[in-house]
Amino acid sequence: MYFPEKLRLLMELFKISNSQLARAVNVDASLISRWKSGQRRVSVSSPHLPALAHYFTRYHGYLYQQEVLDQLLLINSDNSSKTSEDQRIQLLTEWFVSGQMPAPLDDSKRISHLSRSEQLIAGISKILSAPPGSLASNKPDPEIAANKAFISQFNQTLKTITSERKQRHEALMQQKKQASCKSIDNPAKKPFADDMMNPTVAAQAAHVHKYKGHTGRRKAVLHFLYHLLRQPEPKKVFLYSEEPMDWLLNDRSFTFIWANLLMEIIKCGHLITIIHVVNRELNEMLQMLQYWMPLHLSGQIQSYYMPHYTEKKLKNTQFIIEDELALVSNIQTGSSPETHHFQTDQYLTMVCDDAEIIATHQLVFKAKLDESRQLFVLYQKSFAARLFEDARHYLQKSGAHYSIRDQLSIFMLPPAICKEIAPALYELSDQGSFLPMLNEYIRLNQQQQYNETTIQFYPVQLLDTIAREKRATLMNSELFMKKPIVLTSRQTIALLQSLIEQLEKNDQFHIMFVPDLPGLNDVKVNISYKKYASAFFSSNYRPGEIMIRLDETNILHALDYFIESLTDTIPVNLKRKRDVILRLNDLIHVVSGQKALSYSTVGTKTENQEPEHHH
Repeated sequence: MYFPEKLRLLMELFKISNSQLARAVNVDASLISRWKSGQRRVSVSSPHLPALAHYFTRYHGYLYQQEVLDQLLLINSDNSSKTSEDQRIQLLTEWFVSGQMPAPLDDSKRISHLSRSEQLIAGISKILSAPPGSLASNKPDPEIAANKAFISQFNQTLKTITSERKQRHEALMQQKKQASCKSIDNPAKKPFADDMMNPTVAAQAAHVHKYKGHTGRRKAVLHFLYHLLRQPEPKKVFLYSEEPMDWLLNDRSFTFIWANLLMEIIKCGHLITIIHVVNRELNEMLQMLQYWMPLHLSGQIQSYYMPHYTEKKLKNTQFIIEDELALVSNIQTGSSPETHHFQTDQYLTMVCDDAEIIATHQLVFKAKLDESRQLFVLYQKSFAARLFEDARHYLQKSGAHYSIRDQLSIFMLPPAICKEIAPALYELSDQGSFLPMLNEYIRLNQQQQYNETTIQFYPVQLLDTIAREKRATLMNSELFMKKPIVLTSRQTIALLQSLIEQLEKNDQFHIMFVPDLPGLNDVKVNISYKKYASAFFSSNYRPGEIMIRLDETNILHALDYFIESLTDTIPVNLKRKRDVILRLNDLIHVVSGQKALSYSTVGTKTENQEPEHHH
């Protein structure tokens, strides 16, 4: 029944060791070895078969691994989401005992996903490294900026709305002061004109206003946004859309208006909750991050995503001003590219001010929100305490911890050296009040290194830099440091000795030095990644300004691919423990003024050896 071949194939696919699998199915690792070699046969009624099937079915692997497993079980992509976990376990158990010879693994899917992951990481790097203001969501393209009449008309529109909002706010404050009535009387609403620069809205008598096609959708959205901008007090706003974004992106003038109105809405203090659809193409995901990140800096937007979202033929949009107004639409799309491009002049968008209808749509939105998770969180200096707390929370979760940095980390300092640099840390980061929290985080970080696999990646050039300058430079974005801390030679030696001690005592702790590799030139970010949980990103070029936390599953999988590729391409003598310890010992001799013992150059000499795998 080809059981040994099938077991070896799955263990190779998921990169699982004998001991790992043995612990999962509660057997001795030697039994796994005998199964793989065929020295020990498995009967078709063995309870180990369902246990193995259960483990591989539930294994939280990469997307390409799940796709290959589906292919082995003859589950096509259309039925994948409909196949239950119990059905998968049954199918895999039957596959183990079938007479079907397993085909060799197709590596093309893995290579494709690795390429996409590098693009995604490079895209995040570009977003974080961009100069302040260059990613502003409301920045017009040159053609729009050159249309001075258009810009002037839009500015006049905003001025009119601002004036009206102030009048309504003053009236509301006066009514509250007099306590003579419960609510402000709304002025009569005028018909919504065809000109999208016109801020007027539809007549008061109707409860539902209908708009057709892309042009109508833009008018409906402006109806919604202008209504929100007129509100005398901040409102809660809920946004969700599964539909293609052609109506927004294909008209640059409208995109400019939309972005600027959103900025005005944020300035007015309105609170926006948005649920994103994240199963879009890579470029769409990067555009989404680039567009929404600057807006999140206000702290008034919360972004979520639905982790179990699946494509639907009937796609829905809900824009809601709480208890005030709802914009809704539904469009039907086909499952093939030919039917995806529906008749845009046929679909309908409705704007409604009926209280019962609004309440119903709010319940639907909140039900979606209950199933959603936060997409990303931005941290600035004012959020430093929250950043520490969140990082500590994710550090304690189970799973390997990876960090990619261009400088050595403060979190690896011995306690005595950390105490010595405390005054400089206070001066450089303005975070002196968080020193107790920092000490606690360092303690927890080093404790977790004994509980979970920890791999730290540094550029190999860093060794040469330290050797040349006889001292190390520390830079941690988590502390929002204004500039790096430069250690003395004595402090640098103490840090290097601490790293060597960790490597010698802790089997779970690894340091790898990354050579100058193709594909990494566009990655200019520091990354701290807790496997399956969360990833923190910060820019090498804009330290101390901003950090971003991303929890979305596809992005975390992309990081897995990226780290897998990075690990596999590092030469053995830049990641094998004994070689890394030799390099660090050489560096200590150089920093202390002595001659290196093992290498003519500390960092750059590498051997032409096959890379070994670390998983």
